[in-house]
Amino acid sequence: MGRNGSHEEEKWEGIGRVYSSSPSLLFLLILLFLLPIPPFLLPSLLLNPFIPPPLPLPSDDPPDYNNARKAHLSLPQPLHLRVSFVDRDDRTSSLRLEQGNPPLNIPTRESRQSNFCTNGKPLLFHLFADDITTRDRSDVTIYYDECGMLTFTGCLEGSSCYCSTRLAVSKLLCLGARAKVAKKEEIVLEDMCFENSTASIRGYLVTNLESGMPYAIKVFIKTSTSTSTGYYSLPHDDIGSPTLCVEPQQMLVGDELTVQWALNRVSENDKIALYSLYGESSIKYEYNTKAETSGFVKMKAPDTPGVYELRYYPGWLDSQNTVYRHSRHVAVATFEATAW
Repeated sequence: MGRNGSHEEEKWEGIGRVYSSSPSLLFLLILLFLLPIPPFLLPSLLLNPFIPPPLPLPSDDPPDYNNARKAHLSLPQPLHLRVSFVDRDDRTSSLRLEQGNPPLNIPTRESRQSNFCTNGKPLLFHLFADDITTRDRSDVTIYYDECGMLTFTGCLEGSSCYCSTRLAVSKLLCLGARAKVAKKEEIVLEDMCFENSTASIRGYLVTNLESGMPYAIKVFIKTSTSTSTGYYSLPHDDIGSPTLCVEPQQMLVGDELTVQWALNRVSENDKIALYSLYGESSIKYEYNTKAETSGFVKMKAPDTPGVYELRYYPGWLDSQNTVYRHSRHVAVATFEATAW
């Protein structure tokens, strides 16, 4: 009993020494017993004197970790990695990894045809520029909408920023007259200009300064890694659309045909090329050597039966960075050559 009693006394003396060495803790314990404090405030009351206040979290959007996990375009896909481990006893072990980027969801001529040309009419013009840092594509599409109006639609970096406007003939004629007075062959189309932090699209109206008639739309797309320029020839007859026709439209193989043209802007480098229908390689071609705004040339039909088309390529487009063949020729005429 004596030994146990002395042990208890030492225990309480130790607690007293702790209390006496910590006045603030003793004071808090007294307050807990004397004051009616709600239970939910106890943790805050006890911890606040000892724990600093939490730091505020940033309010910005979280980073895009999906792009950070993608492999660079210069690396093969899927990317195979092997990590080998060797210990001090020359024992080896390896880990094989496979990384694959998600498929690119970028607009193409075919997808724009499906999205915009719901009336069954073909897409008239498509130009794009890629950004390899963001793996996005900015593009411009010109087509006829459901009401039959010539429409320009531009998209920056995939689908994040759209701009769509109708190209009214009356407005284009007014801008053409203004360009003639200002003696500027190219004037900015404000409705076709927009940009964001990484890309921009600008549209220009190209006008014949002698007649004041607009005949083409120039489109310029710029991203952080590339640029593209394309020209679309305006199709409306009342603003001087280029024309190309062939006579006769049906003939025997090897027969002679006559090709006629009428354009606002010509040069000695203009050529009329013969293709199979929708073909990629020309069969033959002739030049507009006299740079005549209207004229004709004689050609012979191919020796193989089929449907063919003639395309007029202006020389002033040869130096431009155009993507599709449809962006370079300004007029087309078709004919059929038969065996009998």
